[in-house]
Amino acid sequence: MHCYWSTTTSINILFELCQHNAEIGYKELSSSLQRYNYLLVLLFDMLNALAELEKMSIIHRDIKPENILAKYGIFKLTDLGLSRLSDKQHQNFTNDIGNRLGRSP
Repeated sequence: MHCYWSTTTSINILFELCQHNAEIGYKELSSSLQRYNYLLVLLFDMLNALAELEKMSIIHRDIKPENILAKYGIFKLTDLGLSRLSDKQHQNFTNDIGNRLGRSP
């Protein structure tokens, strides 16, 4: 992340140009050991990203491989378009978000 700024109605984040998303990078690997290591790094980076969002009280709400970008082996969680600030007392968010085909039941 290069920088971020907020207004009264939005949060804006500027990321650097990345090489590919997580799905494309995974498909390019040939051996199972490479894929295993790739997924371990991806998991570690995503847990760190989610921990940072939690510190800022942000709920992402659209995590999918296309929204995880990679650059030089470092993964970045992007596309916060459906994210919301968490109100710990009033968590009434809409259930109808994301892609209907890609979301869990």
